[in-house]
Amino acid sequence: MVRRRRPLVALVIALAAFATTSTPARADPATVARAQALFDEALALMKAGKYAEACPKLEESDQLDPGMGTEYRLAECYESDGKNDLTDLPGKPDAGLPCDVDVQCDDKNPCTADTCTEGGCEHAAQPDGPAPSSFQVAFDCNVEVCVDGMSMRSPDDSDLPKTASECDEELCSSGLPSNPPLPDTVTCGPQKDRKCDGSGNCKKVNGQTCAATSECVNGTCVDSVCCGVASCPVCYSCAQGGVCGPIASGMPDIAAPNTCMGTSLCDGMGNCKKVNGQTCATTLECVTGTCVDGVCCGVTECPACQSCTLGVMPGTCGNIANGQPDNTAPNTCPGNTTCDGAGNCVKAANGQPCMAAQANKCQSGICADGVCCDVTCDNAVTCKSCSLPTKEGTCSPVISADDIDSCPPATTTCSATSMCLTKIGSPCSANGECASGNCSSGMMKVCQ
Repeated sequence: MVRRRRPLVALVIALAAFATTSTPARADPATVARAQALFDEALALMKAGKYAEACPKLEESDQLDPGMGTEYRLAECYESDGKNDLTDLPGKPDAGLPCDVDVQCDDKNPCTADTCTEGGCEHAAQPDGPAPSSFQVAFDCNVEVCVDGMSMRSPDDSDLPKTASECDEELCSSGLPSNPPLPDTVTCGPQKDRKCDGSGNCKKVNGQTCAATSECVNGTCVDSVCCGVASCPVCYSCAQGGVCGPIASGMPDIAAPNTCMGTSLCDGMGNCKKVNGQTCATTLECVTGTCVDGVCCGVTECPACQSCTLGVMPGTCGNIANGQPDNTAPNTCPGNTTCDGAGNCVKAANGQPCMAAQANKCQSGICADGVCCDVTCDNAVTCKSCSLPTKEGTCSPVISADDIDSCPPATTTCSATSMCLTKIGSPCSANGECASGNCSSGMMKVCQ
């Protein structure tokens, strides 16, 4: 004996078979919402007995978002509208009645137990509750449930829609999924040290290193860190915690667009200043805050007999040359002293230059022939000089040469014995008068 389906069940089987071959498994959220609205409108029309109007809405709903619950209601609507014959349903296939094995009775309904009994299919309702997991769609804000043997889609706001971005929220609202971006106050990242940008992206915060503005939550990358402003003033950097702060004293500012010109450096207070060795008129011009001897200097002042223009390195103190004065305040050589080339103020040693009127600047107290001398060596001392090469400072005999101080050079010169005698060509009366030791004979005698 072959068992026949009841008309309503046969309609449901036919509709399910059509749905599994003609409609996508799951629609997008907007389509799902439209399908749900049509389903609700159809139920209201069925309650009012307006089946002719309700059935098309259920058909459209089932096309948009197929479900056994919709198909069950559609079968019920058709039956109530007098369409018990499956051939009355446009596009709905004949479900077929006979069977040989259970698998031929599979109605694709997770809420029925399908068996072939005595050559005919039977479909026993499963207990009410969630449909098997294989029929569930994860993360869609809904759950398939069995009600009176029919699968129905029911909102499940705990089935949150997953997103790849930790800066997108996962929400369900009455079965409708959404992933709106989280606000820019939410922390993110593996260490929770970054922030969402309000558009669904996790970005770096001020003070974190960056290579491009797109990495930063506020869209500004300055001095290779995310910064609170688009650029820092000259001699300021954003590298100190993501806010503009003064660059340390003595350091350059080479970060475009605001840089120190030339060799200038920052002074630690946001200003470009001159470096040591550059000319200056006031301390305000120098990065060190010291202007000494007309140049920016590494110290506030140089000792006596040193100058900041003479150091081995620019802007450092170096010794003033031997015999030169140091008249630059505050440290000067006192009285009649001058520098000795080693950084000391002393009176001039023998052989150092002097002027006749400044003999008191010489350690010996004697200035002769333009140098400090060991003894009196003026024009009263014949044929002696204190400025002979290799003998400066020592009063030494002038040999076979002129000594303009003590031996008038017009007609006389110093002899080989350092005596002032007559020059060659000048008149003489005896050999002893001539520096050459030879006076000619004849009426007009001359040294020869």
